[in-house]
Amino acid sequence: MATLPSFDAKRFQEVSFFRCCRLTSLESLGELHTLKTLNLWTCQALTQLPCSLSRLQSLEKICISECHALRSIPECIGELCSLWYVQIKRCDCLTSLPDSLGRLQKLWMLHIESCAALTQLPASICNARSLEHVLVKGCNAMVFPPANVTCLQTRAILNYCQRQYRLPQLLLLILCARRSGPQAHLPDEMWSDSYTTYS
Repeated sequence: MATLPSFDAKRFQEVSFFRCCRLTSLESLGELHTLKTLNLWTCQALTQLPCSLSRLQSLEKICISECHALRSIPECIGELCSLWYVQIKRCDCLTSLPDSLGRLQKLWMLHIESCAALTQLPASICNARSLEHVLVKGCNAMVFPPANVTCLQTRAILNYCQRQYRLPQLLLLILCARRSGPQAHLPDEMWSDSYTTYS
């Protein structure tokens, strides 16, 4: 399957694409108006997300993992008024994140992991007023510390693996120790004592 068929699905709340190695287009995704969770795992031919993503006004969580050909996240993601959780892992060709992330007023958690070509977070991230958790792990090309994150007035977690600074692979900087929001949805290991904590 290279493209998605048209949907007549008014009640879909979660959709997962797993090892759809020939999938190149998700254009009809915008027809899933009730979608709350979108998972894209190991869709290795997928190079971009569609602009129709902006029609998913009920979308709360998006998880993208091992989509190695993915080069960009569309600016229209900033129009998703319900989105509070964004996770992007092991997308080797992803070089930047959209400035429109700063328009996500409900964004609470941003998790970026092992995106080898990613060099920085967008400066607009400071405008995401609900953002409390920023977890960045294994992005070796990213400048440390990212100055555009220090402006956050909420809790931010930075987890870096930076060889040039000889930092341990699991380094947590906690800029504000307040725990609040929907953290019950996050894995328990995020709060593990094995992390190094600074307050």
